[in-house]
Amino acid sequence: MEKGFILMFIFSIIFNILGVGLVVKRYFVNKSVEKTLAVPSIVEQPIQVTPIWLHKVSQFDVLDKFCNDKDIVFLGDSLTERFLINEFNPDLSILNRGISGDTTDGLLKRIDKLLLNCKPSKLFMMIGINDMAKGKSFSNILTNYNTLLLNITKESQNTHIYIQSVLPIGKSKDAISKEDISNFNNDLQNIANQFDNLTYIDIASSLKDQEGYLDELYTQDEVHLNGKAYKVWNDLIQQYLVSL
Repeated sequence: MEKGFILMFIFSIIFNILGVGLVVKRYFVNKSVEKTLAVPSIVEQPIQVTPIWLHKVSQFDVLDKFCNDKDIVFLGDSLTERFLINEFNPDLSILNRGISGDTTDGLLKRIDKLLLNCKPSKLFMMIGINDMAKGKSFSNILTNYNTLLLNITKESQNTHIYIQSVLPIGKSKDAISKEDISNFNNDLQNIANQFDNLTYIDIASSLKDQEGYLDELYTQDEVHLNGKAYKVWNDLIQQYLVSL
């Protein structure tokens, strides 16, 4: 009797240990599955917009309702946003629609609303450097460019589009090579040649130093531009701004 009780007690302990082991195993298997499912999909995720981006776009949505077919629109990122283009050209009606940090994805997200209310006479665009900084492939960025251009030419047929080259950056900013920027601008020029109402403008060459980087005369942080650089930029586009 006593031996039987002892045996039952031993078997009970063994079964409990086995039961706990199965629970622990199931727990780690489930965790493994969860971890596997948490791996990011190769399918591109929707772009993440910032409050600053949303606030700027909301202003544009209000103001674009007053746009007319004689206006000139500038689209781009922080380089465009910081361009005091209206003060450089007080006699022209120019709408600066640059947003700091913007990308070709960002422009795609907001271009339809712009074109719904605004059919400008001219549209100047400089975009892509932030895409490159985020590691996007040339093919992805250029596909976005093509989509943008097709949308603009479809929805605003009388608008002449000016693609401005992506600008160089300083030597110490090694996230993007000068070769990549040069090659990308060549691709932009090739795209421009495929559209009748599109002009490519090379801004980059006038801001480079002898090594092909952004000249230190034109920047304080090797990325953004100072007044001298904007004066060069404005001079380069002057003939296109005033042409009929």
